[in-house]
Amino acid sequence: MNSAIALLYSLPCAKIDSLAFENPVEAARLMREAILQNTAPVSSLADETVSGGRLDVYEAMKYLHAYCIATQPELEGGDFKEKYLGGKGLVSVRPNPVTDELFVDYSHLDFKPVRLRMYNALGQEMILEENTFPAAFEAQTIKLDVSYLSSGFYVVNLFDLSRKISFKFIKI
Repeated sequence: MNSAIALLYSLPCAKIDSLAFENPVEAARLMREAILQNTAPVSSLADETVSGGRLDVYEAMKYLHAYCIATQPELEGGDFKEKYLGGKGLVSVRPNPVTDELFVDYSHLDFKPVRLRMYNALGQEMILEENTFPAAFEAQTIKLDVSYLSSGFYVVNLFDLSRKISFKFIKI
C-alpha cells in the first residue's frame, strides 16, 4: 500500500504537488479517495477490507489524471469525476462562437490516439488531424487555427478506436 501511495504522489501533476505542499491533509484525503473509490471488488474480501476489494493502482491513477486536468470550477463543484471519468469523451469546444483559434477539450483515460475531423454545413471535410496522442496528467486539448474558415456552422468529430463524438460550433 505504501508503494502505491508513493507512486500516486509521484505523478507529474502540478495540482497534486501544490496541494501536498500547501495542504498535506487534503492531499492525503485525495489519495485516500483515489484509492478507495477505485478498488476492484472481490467478493471474498467484502468483510475483510474497508474497500471490499483489491487495490487497482491504474484506476486510481486515472482518477488523479481527471483531477489534474480538471478546471478550478470543476474541482470546487466536485464534478470533475463525472466529467472526465464518465466516458463523455469530448468535453467542450471553446470559444463558441469562434473567430481565430478553436480549442477542443476532450477526456481520454486510456491514452490511446484520437483523430479529429471538422466538417462545414455542407458536409465537406475542412480539417483532418490524424493520431493525436493524449498526454497523461496534462490538459487534453487540441488547438486549431480556424481563422481562414468562412463564417458559418461547423461540426467537430473526435474519433478513438471505439466511438465518434461530435460537437457543433459557429465561426464568425
